[in-house]
Amino acid sequence: MTEDHAWGDVFDRSPSGQLFLRVGDGVLMRSDRGTWLIDLKIPSKGGHHHLQVPIGKHRTIDRLAHELRRGDESP
Repeated sequence: MTEDHAWGDVFDRSPSGQLFLRVGDGVLMRSDRGTWLIDLKIPSKGGHHHLQVPIGKHRTIDRLAHELRRGDESP
């Protein structure tokens, strides 16, 4: 896939006609203050753009992270 082709596929529309942006990669990150942010990697003509969206504190994400860590520690 060429960079131009990747850039052309960044925007699309849902069946209902709503515009959406394709994301190449995304992660949830927790800050030192305990708040979460979404880090998105979006393809573009020049390579990639990164967008960080702060989403605040979320107990559901905290709980999932705790469960995943606990599961990794099990033999």
